[in-house]
Amino acid sequence: MSYQFIHIEDYGRVVSKKTKNNGSNDKYKKETKGRSVREIIAEAKREKGNCPHVENPKDPILLFGVGLDEVEKLAYEYHDNTKITDKNGKEKKLRSDANILLAGVVSLNKDNKDIWDDYKNDAIAYLSNKYGKKLVSVIEHTDEENPHFHFYIIQKPGLKFDLIHDGKKALYENKDKKKHDQNIAYLDAMRGFQDDFFKVVSSNYGLTKDGPKRARLSRSDYFKQSREVSLLDQVKLKATETGKKQGYSFAVDQFEKSSWWGKTKIAVSFKNSEFTALKADYKKLNRRKNHYKKKVDEVKEEISSEYENKLSEEYKKNKATSRNLYFTLNENQSLKEYKTKYEDLNKSFNETLEEQKKPLLEENNTLKTENQNLKTENTENKKQLEKYQEFFTRVKKYYGDRFSDFLEKIKPKTTIKPK
Repeated sequence: MSYQFIHIEDYGRVVSKKTKNNGSNDKYKKETKGRSVREIIAEAKREKGNCPHVENPKDPILLFGVGLDEVEKLAYEYHDNTKITDKNGKEKKLRSDANILLAGVVSLNKDNKDIWDDYKNDAIAYLSNKYGKKLVSVIEHTDEENPHFHFYIIQKPGLKFDLIHDGKKALYENKDKKKHDQNIAYLDAMRGFQDDFFKVVSSNYGLTKDGPKRARLSRSDYFKQSREVSLLDQVKLKATETGKKQGYSFAVDQFEKSSWWGKTKIAVSFKNSEFTALKADYKKLNRRKNHYKKKVDEVKEEISSEYENKLSEEYKKNKATSRNLYFTLNENQSLKEYKTKYEDLNKSFNETLEEQKKPLLEENNTLKTENQNLKTENTENKKQLEKYQEFFTRVKKYYGDRFSDFLEKIKPKTTIKPK
């Protein structure tokens, strides 16, 4: 079973002396600590000499927002147009090493490439809903082993940068408390960020929230950790109206930003691609069903293995009785749980599909009406033009050979004299 990976990091115009690292410190790797906005943009663009970890660099693919050059420009504009107020009430410019860009990465293990297209679209929708217009760009790299994309968030000029970083926002809101309490608030906020992404996105694809360290736990210890179980239980919230709107807000926003001609093309193409979209959604549902089926098989296998290894000599004497009791209390419960989740998912899929179709069909009908009105108006203009043509013919016939002289008389006088 694979797990989610989402990470955020903030960067300044220049590297802070506190975080600057020349590679001599083994605790931090040179690629991830002490870099400036220019350096991470250069790496993302695959500029020569800035991506030594990539064997055959390829240009990034823009998935959302503006290009990387514009991201760098906007970050510097935020730095130049933002001031802070010190404890004496005096305004000051931002330090040269002040954080001005929040960058993040979302990745999947290479074994999950089959779900990457759907997963990345849901992840971008989540980020768009979370950060709004502050999410300025999303780019994808296809030249590394594991599929992943990078996203970039820039604060509005004049506002405090820390408010777009979950952890640092918690520090700011608890700045009057003790250092110990501030650290706890920071860690809770960052866990909350991971939890929220898990509930909204990763849980729909059968991923776990934590990585290999969590995977080494026994099945019994796994279910004893109530926080993870609580997150899994909240998956059902995806079927609510709020969950539905959240999942499709990104697509609706993109449609609203389109021009009149763009909306027309979308509406026309929707009718032709409706069956293809339904077929893709059906495949997506089958993939989720297979994920849950795989989970059930893993539960059965793990429960059986752990039971065999941990049974004492006393239990082994009554193995048949113990096995029946164990599977009755545990296996059936797990199977019932995943069966319920699958039935809920199947039901919500049909409801979500109908809700998704409604606004697009309404918009399509509106565009059809507008198109019909334009056709009617064009017909009327054509009739009017035919009337003027008939009148022109009658005037020409009336004047006969004098028609040219008539045109010379009524022609507007020019004020420009020929040389």
